[in-house]
Amino acid sequence: MPHRIIVQCHIKVLHILVHLFEKLLLSVVLYHNVIPIAYNSEIRFSLKSQSAIAKEFKSTSISNISIK
Repeated sequence: MPHRIIVQCHIKVLHILVHLFEKLLLSVVLYHNVIPIAYNSEIRFSLKSQSAIAKEFKSTSISNISIK
């Protein structure tokens, strides 16, 4: 009976370690792939439509003030 409990504890610890390793691996993959892509696309987006966003922001702020 105690041997069985020890085996169950080892299995739980192993599951926790595997889960932590998966999270670590996933975070490394995300950091190396997704974040640079998002950063580059954000730079491109801001370069393309900075003036459009500024115009839209001005028009919405003016319309919000006039509605109030």
